[in-house]
Amino acid sequence: MKASTKILNVLLPPALFIAIAYVLLLGIGAERGAVPSAYQDQPLPAFSAPLLERPQDSMDPGAAYAGRWWLLNVWASWCRPCLAELPHLKKLRAGGLPVVGLAYKDERADSLAWLARHGSPFVESLQDAQGTVGIELGVYGVPETFLVDPDGVMVIKHVGPLAAADVEAILARAAGE
Repeated sequence: MKASTKILNVLLPPALFIAIAYVLLLGIGAERGAVPSAYQDQPLPAFSAPLLERPQDSMDPGAAYAGRWWLLNVWASWCRPCLAELPHLKKLRAGGLPVVGLAYKDERADSLAWLARHGSPFVESLQDAQGTVGIELGVYGVPETFLVDPDGVMVIKHVGPLAAADVEAILARAAGE
């Protein structure tokens, strides 16, 4: 075997490993938060979904909150980051922003038990057991949060759990700052 081939066989595998690890670490460290959406600065698609607590009734939050700022939070009882962001959602609601929940791909009983155990930050919570509303909205997973302006335009789409800085940014945007 030639010396150059021997060196290549020795150096190539570690070099490839390092290159692949670097690319993977870049992806893991990518910043979560506000992400582009097909609906960014466009009207949020109209939808209606059953109310979690009264499934015989449904709600179209876009119509219910027309003329007002409101927040749509996509969550699930099986989602650990959803629990982590709960205090931030409660702060947004306490700040005067209506927060509508959408229980995504979750069993109704599990969602209700989760809200009873942890307290609900939502003015209303809707059920999307099959994920059809989430698909229409372009949901990647949970949690995701959409800030909708008084004209029904989605101005912020946040992927991942909200943090304190996100709360301040959302409240400032809704206040017109």
